[in-house]
Amino acid sequence: MSAINKGLGGYARSRVIAKRPDLEYKSEVTIWRDRAGVRKIEALDRDDSGNVITEYYYLNGALVFAYQAIKGYNDTGKRVIRGEERQYFNNGKMSKWLSGLDKVANAIASAEFDAESKTKLTTSMFFLQAVAKGDAASIVTAQPAGATTVKVRKFTKQTSGTLSNMEMGDLACYLTLMGGKGKAFVEIGDFDLHRANESDRQAGDARLRLRKRVG
Repeated sequence: MSAINKGLGGYARSRVIAKRPDLEYKSEVTIWRDRAGVRKIEALDRDDSGNVITEYYYLNGALVFAYQAIKGYNDTGKRVIRGEERQYFNNGKMSKWLSGLDKVANAIASAEFDAESKTKLTTSMFFLQAVAKGDAASIVTAQPAGATTVKVRKFTKQTSGTLSNMEMGDLACYLTLMGGKGKAFVEIGDFDLHRANESDRQAGDARLRLRKRVG
């Protein structure tokens, strides 16, 4: 997973606030993605006793690794990691689970192992769907005169761009656009957007105006 983390600076980054149906609190979710799709998701769950950070790593759209850390403070006020979980996935199933700072292996043939595998895969899919829903873009009208921006939560997003590439992912259509200053940026859109442009437009000559839909 080090290769993904080293490349985060070159990925498109966005954030959503997501509430899992099985929890009372909301998670602060950060997503990194490239043209191939989502590469990493980080979910932050804040708690008075220590924040829980869970990282999900993806290869070709599939979850391959999950890392969870419980962070808090010791008696001197120093920030410390109180617990860790490392989970490896292959072909839609968890294949290895290491617990604690000393990375103790959990028994594969156990009800706890199966339950944890199901929980992580379900949560991963929930966050992927939250990403697709919370940061989708769709065509509204033709390009207006001059590029503008819009505030989406804490982020400044461009409202238009020239389409340079479009790819279908598992959960959405991934758009690569060129902004007013010639800088590329990535957005995701509805599947209908891909079908419409596949028949009516060609990448490189379509100027799109984007509408942000949050929540």
